[in-house]
Amino acid sequence: MGHQQCLLKKDHSDGAEGSTRNGGFKDIGNSYAKQEIRYLQDQNILRGTTPDIFEPNRSVTRME
Repeated sequence: MGHQQCLLKKDHSDGAEGSTRNGGFKDIGNSYAKQEIRYLQDQNILRGTTPDIFEPNRSVTRME
């Protein structure tokens, strides 16, 4: 069984820069964790790799 990984980052900014709350991530439409990703995004707990891309199947490196 495969593993799903996501990048979690605590955002200490005011939320204006790189915000995707209005449009959401373009690539989570088929993800089983879509609701959770959007919730964590709304709480400023995570951000995507770009403002509109999350890459839910991307591996996380040790550095991240």
